[in-house]
Amino acid sequence: QKNLNAAGGMLPPIEGNTYEAGVKGEFLDGRLNATLSVYRMEQKNVAQYVGQVPIDPAFPSGPKRQAYEAIDGVVSKGFEAEINGEVLPGWNVTAGYSQFKARQPSGAEVSPLIPRKQFNLFTSYRLPGPLNALTIGGGARWQSKTSAYQTAAAVFGIPALTQKAYLVADLMARYQITDALSAQLNVKNLFDKKYF
Repeated sequence: QKNLNAAGGMLPPIEGNTYEAGVKGEFLDGRLNATLSVYRMEQKNVAQYVGQVPIDPAFPSGPKRQAYEAIDGVVSKGFEAEINGEVLPGWNVTAGYSQFKARQPSGAEVSPLIPRKQFNLFTSYRLPGPLNALTIGGGARWQSKTSAYQTAAAVFGIPALTQKAYLVADLMARYQITDALSAQLNVKNLFDKKYF
């Protein structure tokens, strides 16, 4: 780790163990696949921000730097689920959801910049008949709120920056010109959602 403690020493490396288990399934004669996995990670020496300290201890009122301490007993656990495949001829779907927690032994949250819940959905449909060269699709990406501690701003009493949960929508259209050539239009963030 590159983080320094209050005395200026580097924190020891993060060490730990991860346990994971999962299942996979196949449906609709193999056209649709589903997965589910659960995991637990136990770590020690995880960097935790403790505040600002002088860069040079001989000048307490001089420039400051971030200081961290190594936390033992951090546990992250969660699960991920995903389905993808062709649910009907020409209609493809991909959807996924994940959720996790990361806490210190005291119960305090760790790594708040990582969203605790995420969901994504994308679907596309190749039109039938004389329009079968055209595929249209769209999707959405959602995540729960996150926050980041701005250490420089904290000196002035400004609280952590919080990003509320948000949803972003996308669209696409593809035209198959020949077997070897296609043209595609992608529209990302359709509603111009602003987020951190």
